[in-house]
Amino acid sequence: MPLIAIPIDQVPADFVDNHTSYAHKLFLATIKRWPLSSLHPFGHLERELGDIGNIEIETEALLADNNITTTAFGEKVEKCLPELPWVIPERELTNRRDLRQSCTFTIDPATAKDLDDAVSCIRLDDGTYEIGVHIADVSHFIKVGSALDREAKARATTVYLVQKAIPMLPTVLSEDLCSLRVNVDRLTFSVFWRMTETGEILDTTFTKSVIRSCAQLSYDDAQKVITNGCLDPKVQVYTHPRAAVEDNIKTFFVSTSCSSFTLDICLPNKDSLTTWIIRVLITLRLFHVYRVGDRNSP
Repeated sequence: MPLIAIPIDQVPADFVDNHTSYAHKLFLATIKRWPLSSLHPFGHLERELGDIGNIEIETEALLADNNITTTAFGEKVEKCLPELPWVIPERELTNRRDLRQSCTFTIDPATAKDLDDAVSCIRLDDGTYEIGVHIADVSHFIKVGSALDREAKARATTVYLVQKAIPMLPTVLSEDLCSLRVNVDRLTFSVFWRMTETGEILDTTFTKSVIRSCAQLSYDDAQKVITNGCLDPKVQVYTHPRAAVEDNIKTFFVSTSCSSFTLDICLPNKDSLTTWIIRVLITLRLFHVYRVGDRNSP
């Protein structure tokens, strides 16, 4: 970052006489122009952030330096949100595939609040498996061209820091209506692969759906099933046998480990859930490409 020339009338009133007291302060400034004849750009002093070394001040400076929007969502955006309490409209239940009776669950970091994807596995009568990945259907709540749509586009993504997250969407969506919380009906967009026991893909389909997650698992919870064969007793499972969740995790791990639909990723520990997670995430990225490319797909 170059030294920026700031007009004297924009600096604190006592800066000239007491400039040493500001040596450990952070300021936010913007570059307005940089003439070819000048060694330094000319800028505008936006505001004083605070003391260098303070974690919150340093974080604010880091976010500002990368043009991350941290302000609260405006009134126009708030008006686009559904009224609470919200229930799934009957027409959505009619027009979507109903997976609420299927054994569906989420696997995320232990501290995650925005549970935006879930997985399911059904053994079909012909001996093949229908493996599903279900993404929270955020598009149901966002009208194209609305203030909420424009704001989400401008923010682009949720920014995760060590101590906090800067959301792309208001928390009523990201942490509630579009979070696949356990034992709650939620709207989703699903991709299904019909697979053999060895992971060979026979068919791929996409559809809008509604699910009800039966368990909220962490990566460690799933890893214990792979390494030890069973869930930790502390994990709560609703409406389905614990054995069903355990068997599905084992099926995911085996099928995606040998399937041709993901890259052949070589990691030091082949028994690690990390391998499985990476394979599934690659598939999720392909799924997101489909969604972006055809937002109005059935």
